[in-house]
Amino acid sequence: RARRTAAILFPEVRQEIVPGLREMDFGAFEGRNYLEMAHDPVYRGWVDGNCEGVCPGGESRAVFCGYSDLTTIMNGIYARTGKASVWYQAKHLAGRDGERQRRLLSEAVKAAVRDTAILELTEASKRMPELFDLRWEWIRGASMRGTVVGGNIRCLLKLAGTPYWPKMRGKILFLEARSGSLPQMTAYVNQLKQMGVFEEINGIFLGTFLQMEKEGESMAELVKRCAGEKLPIAGTGEVGHRADSKALVIGKEAVFT
Repeated sequence: RARRTAAILFPEVRQEIVPGLREMDFGAFEGRNYLEMAHDPVYRGWVDGNCEGVCPGGESRAVFCGYSDLTTIMNGIYARTGKASVWYQAKHLAGRDGERQRRLLSEAVKAAVRDTAILELTEASKRMPELFDLRWEWIRGASMRGTVVGGNIRCLLKLAGTPYWPKMRGKILFLEARSGSLPQMTAYVNQLKQMGVFEEINGIFLGTFLQMEKEGESMAELVKRCAGEKLPIAGTGEVGHRADSKALVIGKEAVFT
């Protein structure tokens, strides 16, 4: 509706779609106010559930969480809807520390995904929710800003050439991997280079690359050689496949300083 209205009012102006302003589909609740639905048991159940469930015939405010192979889902969600997801190992929720992890995740999602504020990541930041409070360092550069996309490098590349590949212009590309030695990673990074990704993005954020680290190889050095001389690169040992991995928002704008 907004695009059609804009085309009528401003036919000569180029439209720019901002995913963060996307309207939610309230389904059966659409166009009705609180007083009209005060005695509707379905509506009351939705409200009592903190408005997190699925609106009948509409959308849910629930946030998708996953990691590894689910890179395809998270980036597909962002590419098609503009919605953010959380890179997080959900198995933590059922572990020995499950109760605490569930509490931390709930707090973190509300603070870091639904909050309209941009994520501000500084090397000494302690303002983020605990699950998102990452220790990281610059590999090259001093600042970068953009919406975070990406994840497991192998799985991300499965989306290449499909409608679920996120637009890379102005993004920060997050990459990590559990398996994959230097030859495999070299092929993946060069595929990104041939696709022109490094010419479009604003920076790279590297997580853990467990097999390469075990073999004494450096993903940072490989990326530096392939990504050009000026692209900012930062890295962390706290997001990836390790058992103590923290969380990262995919599909939300972040500032690294």
